[in-house]
Amino acid sequence: MNAIIYYSNTNESLNIAKYIGDNENLPLYDINTLKEYTFDFLYLIFPIHYQSIPKEIIPSIKKIKANRAIVIATYGKMSFGHVLYDIKKILKAKIIAGAYIPAKHTYLLKDKPFNDYNKLDSIIQLKSRTEEIQFPKTKKNIFSNFLPRFRHQISVKIIKNKNCNQCNRCNLICKNINKGKPNNQCIRCLKCINSCQNRALEFKLSPIMNNYLKKERVNQFIVY
Repeated sequence: MNAIIYYSNTNESLNIAKYIGDNENLPLYDINTLKEYTFDFLYLIFPIHYQSIPKEIIPSIKKIKANRAIVIATYGKMSFGHVLYDIKKILKAKIIAGAYIPAKHTYLLKDKPFNDYNKLDSIIQLKSRTEEIQFPKTKKNIFSNFLPRFRHQISVKIIKNKNCNQCNRCNLICKNINKGKPNNQCIRCLKCINSCQNRALEFKLSPIMNNYLKKERVNQFIVY
């Protein structure tokens, strides 16, 4: 079985998955609802959180087995750490190619989403590879894994506005929010805000986060 497995909160990774799926005629599966874990060939596509693989999908990734795989990691043009190097430790597959793709940053409303889809063709062309590839251990901030969830919880505040009608759709989207109020497991991915049909949720950044986002951006599309 060949497939595309994706994880996406702001639709950046999902749109990349859809482009590849349409061109390769492959089915798409959300990793959160995955029921089949054994594949012949697959694309695994997900965003980078805190310069790392999102912790919430690691248990599912560990269950996956594939003969060959291509891994695509999107990042918000700040830093991608060494995610591709790390994923080889947990994904039970011969990884034949990988890519870091610059995408819209979750917290920058005016940031442009990824739309240079023709560049993805250079990744698709690598699907015939049979040899496993080695990824370099690229630079990662030594503090990136220090209480990342807590740091984002104090840096990004989710606010419920007057448009909220208590429909609790946000809770259907994510178990870490209930009627517009996030719990202490919330990672501030903002999927709830992006999914609210009433636009009842907003977010506010702390001065520290605002200053961080003013750093020089990285815009590298890297294929291995």
